Amino acid sequence: MALIQVTGYITDNLAPQTGQSGRPYVRFELLEITGSGKKRWTQYYQVWTWGYEEVDRLMKLGVKKDCKVQITGTLKLVDAFTKASGKTKQLKVALEDCQLLAEPVALLLHKPDKTGTDYPIRDLDGDRDVLPE
Repeated sequence: MALIQVTGYITDNLAPQTGQSGRPYVRFELLEITGSGKKRWTQYYQVWTWGYEEVDRLMKLGVKKDCKVQITGTLKLVDAFTKASGKTKQLKVALEDCQLLAEPVALLLHKPDKTGTDYPIRDLDGDRDVLPE
């Protein structure tokens, strides 16, 4: 096991559940985007937290689908089973701390406003114009 700190996006709304022992827990998927351009890739983590205080603290943060969060926890590589591919490996994080970095509304992409300037903007041509020093 290793301590990990990840910044990523929550892929589903959080729903507290109760385990067989009656202990509450929350499980969610975290999407981490690493690199840029052609070297960009995504990594998924399955994040878990257990206990009344931990679940309550996470729910009070107001984290939900598409929120950007930074989590700290213990990372484990475990065997998992999927219907599509059968036996596989999965990264699980036992959550120790979570910080909300951005609400989903702040993440919406928009076109920049076209604001005018008080003066005309002229392109400089380095071959014909003297460039400022």
